[in-house]
Amino acid sequence: MNREEFEKIIADKGWTPLLLGQRWSLSDRRIRMIKAELSEAKPYYKDAVRGLHKLSSSPDESEITRYSGFTAKQLRAVYEKKGWDIDSISERWGFAGKSGLYAFISRNPSLASDAIHGLPEKDSASAGDEFENNTMSVLRAIFEAKGWKADELATRWGYQSVTTLYGFFRRNPAMATDAVNGLPEYQHDE
Repeated sequence: MNREEFEKIIADKGWTPLLLGQRWSLSDRRIRMIKAELSEAKPYYKDAVRGLHKLSSSPDESEITRYSGFTAKQLRAVYEKKGWDIDSISERWGFAGKSGLYAFISRNPSLASDAIHGLPEKDSASAGDEFENNTMSVLRAIFEAKGWKADELATRWGYQSVTTLYGFFRRNPAMATDAVNGLPEYQHDE
């Protein structure tokens, strides 16, 4: 998804940056930054935009916050119906594991709910998603075989989080492959 597609989906569903920020508990400035830097944005924002409900021409507060109170069981039913499990969602969105995803869901339930509703059918994911998932899996297998964990690798390369490390992998798969292949074996402190 590029910036134009992102903006079109938002507009077609009746949302503005201000309303979207209100729903996701983000400033409209932050929404504009996400749009401007979409290739750098966390992957769940793209899914969340796809999962937004359509607004009426003059939405009130209840319409803006609609569908934000799903229970964990209800959300699980949504993602399982699409063929996803918690581990594959964590991987898609760049979280180091389940605990990171659960923290995200508890911090921002509206954004998480929209993102879960916007997940594509897993078995019909686009070739780009398949390529990305395969590349991510290969890169992870390489650095794990050398004894590295994602958070250790992020720290070594100066990334603030595993999510930003995975963002680098997604944006630069060839460079990431070269870098991961060039890693030394991890020397654990004993």
